[in-house]
Amino acid sequence: PLNAEMILASTQAMQNAIFSLTQGQYLDLSYEKEAHTSVKDYWQMVAGKTGALFSACFEIAAVLAGKSLDETQKYADLGSQLGLAFQVQDDYLGIWGNDLETGKSIDSDISSRKKTFPVLFALENLPEFRTTWFAREHLIREDVLQLKQILNDNNIQQVTTAKVNELYQKFMQQFVVLFTNEQKRSVLQLIVQDLLSREK
Repeated sequence: PLNAEMILASTQAMQNAIFSLTQGQYLDLSYEKEAHTSVKDYWQMVAGKTGALFSACFEIAAVLAGKSLDETQKYADLGSQLGLAFQVQDDYLGIWGNDLETGKSIDSDISSRKKTFPVLFALENLPEFRTTWFAREHLIREDVLQLKQILNDNNIQQVTTAKVNELYQKFMQQFVVLFTNEQKRSVLQLIVQDLLSREK
């Protein structure tokens, strides 16, 4: 049974998530037009966007399960961590996914200058990529193909995959601490693994 305190806390969590999502989406769109965006900026955007969405799911579940305020915050942080892993995985699929599976062109993230993790990592670490990225105001098909080739030649695909795995492992370390019931944990873990192994 729900009490007034649970309902109020759940509503507050949802309102906070909506506010953070709005901020995160604004940053996501504004970064497309900004010349100087860093990986650090990316994490701020993702935390306020996908991180906030996943965080709210875990936080509200903890509230409804009757967890304490301190425990609820730990679940919220756990959800945020999963959101980061999910977003980097999504960035990976936006460049190296199957467009028939994802439902969008795998060139669209680059052609629209979307500041994804692999793009920002390349801008910070690969001068050739940066030069090509800023060579003209509007990227044409040949530019997109050249940029993708630079990413592939410099193993940015593997760098992105490694970051997903790093974030997932960080999530799992806290996950097994908070979810002590092995049977129930295994079900949720399968759902999480399915999220991070998706192809669309």
